[in-house]
Amino acid sequence: METIRIKGGNHNFIVYERETAQDTAFHKDTPMEVRKILENARTTHLWDDYYHRPRLRLFFGDTKTGRDWHEEHEVVGTIGRSVGRIKIPLLIQTSRSHGGGAILDHCIVKIMQGHRVLYQHPKYNHGCFTIGPSDMEGYYHNVYIDGSLHARFKRPGQAERWIDFMTGKRMSR
Repeated sequence: METIRIKGGNHNFIVYERETAQDTAFHKDTPMEVRKILENARTTHLWDDYYHRPRLRLFFGDTKTGRDWHEEHEVVGTIGRSVGRIKIPLLIQTSRSHGGGAILDHCIVKIMQGHRVLYQHPKYNHGCFTIGPSDMEGYYHNVYIDGSLHARFKRPGQAERWIDFMTGKRMSR
């Protein structure tokens, strides 16, 4: 295992660890199980048709408490890897994408493939979702998480579909 220190824009250092066999660098705090899942998803069907790579749903959150951050954008895709001196995992949104964003691999609290949970933080908690009538004109429903307003929706059914996406019951909003 090789340790790599990179100076960030705020003069803090980010510490990565890279296994020389795979050459992918992960944040030093990324659990080994998460590393294996991401690397396996990246290398699965590596020489086959790109369209058959497994699509994952990543849930990000506080890894000390297991609390989900309720991220809804850039959380579904296939796993790729950057090029250059330090190769980090990327989330490739669609098969037509030519790249993707870096994954906060050390902040993953749950990974799903379809309806199957591949990894879940021991204390994973997505909170309690509730739906109520909207308090704003032009909106149909409000969604609350643990009693706090989190989202508003304009059409019937949108709130239910969004909750299903946020809890992993569906792969799209």
